[in-house]
This record gives sequence, C-alpha cells and structure tokens, in this order.
Amino acid sequence: MADWLLLRLGREDDQPPVWVTVAPSGHLIQQPVSGDAQALQAAALDKRVVVIVSGAEVLQTRVALPPGSDSRLAQVVPNALEEHLADDIEHLHCATARNVDFAGRIDVDVVAHTKMNAWLEAVAALGVTPQSLQADSSLVPQVPGVISVLIDRDTLSITREGERPLVLPSSDATFALDLALGDAEQRAVSHMVVYASSQDWQSQAPAFEALRPSLASFKVQLLSAGVLPLLAAQVPQQQSINLLQGRYAPRAHSSQGWSRWRVAAAMLLLLAGVHLAAQAWQIRRLATTEKLLEAQLRQQVMTLLPGESAGPGLRTRLQQRLNQAQSVGADAQGLLGMLSVVAASQNPASPAKVQSLGFGRGALDLRLGGADAAALEHVSQALVSAGYRSELTAGAQRGDHYEGRVQVRAVAGAARSN
Repeated sequence: MADWLLLRLGREDDQPPVWVTVAPSGHLIQQPVSGDAQALQAAALDKRVVVIVSGAEVLQTRVALPPGSDSRLAQVVPNALEEHLADDIEHLHCATARNVDFAGRIDVDVVAHTKMNAWLEAVAALGVTPQSLQADSSLVPQVPGVISVLIDRDTLSITREGERPLVLPSSDATFALDLALGDAEQRAVSHMVVYASSQDWQSQAPAFEALRPSLASFKVQLLSAGVLPLLAAQVPQQQSINLLQGRYAPRAHSSQGWSRWRVAAAMLLLLAGVHLAAQAWQIRRLATTEKLLEAQLRQQVMTLLPGESAGPGLRTRLQQRLNQAQSVGADAQGLLGMLSVVAASQNPASPAKVQSLGFGRGALDLRLGGADAAALEHVSQALVSAGYRSELTAGAQRGDHYEGRVQVRAVAGAARSN
C-alpha cells in the first residue's frame, strides 16, 4: 500500500505549503517540509495525497435521518440540515460519513462551495491531485475517556471519543473551555490532554492552568515539530470524512493511479514495438526470398525450355507445360504406354532386359539384351500387336547374350488395345 503525503496549505497567500510523509501504519517517515510546487510534486510521486484544511471553515455536525433513507443520503442530508443553517443550502457542500450509527444518525461536514473551490484551485496550482480533503479538527487524536484539545494558533479543536469535534476561537480560551467542559461535577471526572507547540502553549497556558485543580487529570504534550506530524499519524487510523464527494469526487483515473501502472504500460508498448519490428523484418525477408526464387525459376526455365519467354505469366505457362507433359505420359501412345507394353511382353523363359532407353518426339529407342535374337523379337512383336510401329535393328551377339536396338513409334490415329 502506498504511503500518505499530508499537505497543509498556507493560511496566507504568501505562505508556502507544508507537508509530511507517513507510512500506512501511521509511522512518520519524514519531518515537516516546506517548499515550492516542484519539490511538492516530487515528494507526492506514488503517494496518496491528503489535503488538510482549517476546521474553523467546516461545520462538523451529526443529523438524525428518517428511517430507510440510507440509500439516498445525498438528497436527505441537505434537507435535514437546511432549517438549522443560516446560509442557503444551495451554496453549501455536504459531505457525509460512510455509515449511519445505531440511532439512525450520520456525521456530516458542511462547507461553502466558494471555500471548496478556493482550496482545490490552490492545490491545482501546486500541481498535485488529492485523493482526500479533510478538516484538521477531525484528525485530533481521540482517546477513550479523555478530552483532547489541540491549540493551533487562533483555534481550539476540542474532541471526545465518539463525538464530533468542537472548533472555537482561541482568543477567548476560558469561554471555549467552559462551553466544552460543563459544570463542576462534569469537570471533576474529566481527563484532559492538550496538544500545542511551545509558542501556542505559552499564549494559552494561563486559561488552561486555571482549570487544572478542577479536573481529574491534566496533561500537556508539546509538539516540537509542529501540529502536522500529530495530524498525519491519525490519517491511516481514523475514518475522517473526505470532503471530496459529489461534484468534488476525484476522477477514477488519477495521476497517482497511472503512475502505479506506467512501468507495466511501458513494457507492454516495448513488447508491441518488438513484435511489429519482427513482423516487418519477416515480411521483408520473405519478399527478398520471393525475388530470389523468381530469378532462379527464370534461369531454370530458360535452360529447360529454350524457346520459352521469361516475361509475365511465366509460372502459369510453366504449369500448363507440366500439365501437358503429364497428359502425354498418361496417354497409351506416350512413353508410359510404351514402357507398360515392354514390361508386359517379357517371356518368362527368355526375358529381355532393358539396358538403356531414350524418348523424344513420340519415339522410344530401346537397347535390349537377351539370351538370343528371339527374345528381342518377342518384345518387338508385342509392341506391334499393341498398335505401335516397332523395328529391331543393330543386333549382335555379345559373349553369352544377344544385344540389339528396338525403335518404337506411335502410329498416328491408332488406339492401343488392352
């Protein structure tokens, strides 16, 4: 899980922003840093940004809802608040907690649209995109059985566990404390912890010290690094209301969300580029091979078929010549027909062996060897009987066998009889 960056805007226009970084466990990673927009953008990279705004600008209250209205909080809550607010509800932004309590009540933070717009414009000018915007008073530590008070310059944020924070001016701390503590009986059982910087404590110490004798316990915790580290430690733990709801809700695809996937996206683009380059190289190689085969085909055709033109349509013409040769070979008057007759005409008692043959222009020239001239004559007569013109020539005795030539030619218009 990504770390948190807690950003607090300067209260004055000329004040730079201040931020801290905190781990998901609440452990402070970095002490408060103040800098310009460029430094902030570098610090916010790959972190969840939470902007802290003044609780004095936010009305933090709790309203009772009609039964069965949980699913339509956006419509019900403004109506429930309208008669309790001095300003027109249309000018106010209402942000609600996630859950309704057992009594049918829900926590609500109310802030003016003008103030929300001003905060978001200030954050946009710094070049960061927040995932959450929370009131600082909602991040004051809540300790069971203890009243927590945060002194932050001109405001006092007072909170009890399970109650909404009370934010009052620190200019009249005595009045604020009397309002928060109640009567003497309530004070006698109250335990209080005060969080403040050294400077803020010195300015407010008399009002708080006057309360010490009437309280069950009283403790002061000085914040040497300021208020921000205290608030930052509460971000992962407390379920504070995020003011970025409704029209102000963050977009689904934030810059931080993209940054988590940018390495994978870059690898995917690189893989796609390598694949396209490999495909282009393969296509180019095949085109080169095709050209080489075409050149070899032309060369072979010119060698085998001297009269054939090497122009366009060479493959088609070559295929036609092959088909023609196959049809001739299959014809009974062709080479295969002649050889089949020679094979069938062998006399088992005195066979004639083919020693060589030549075929051209429809004529077959055989050189046969046998026991005597009768063996060769038997083959020649068989060819004549099959419808061929056959002539035995150049016969001679060669040692213990007889050799001779038989010239065979197809007779025009003749059909071989089976």
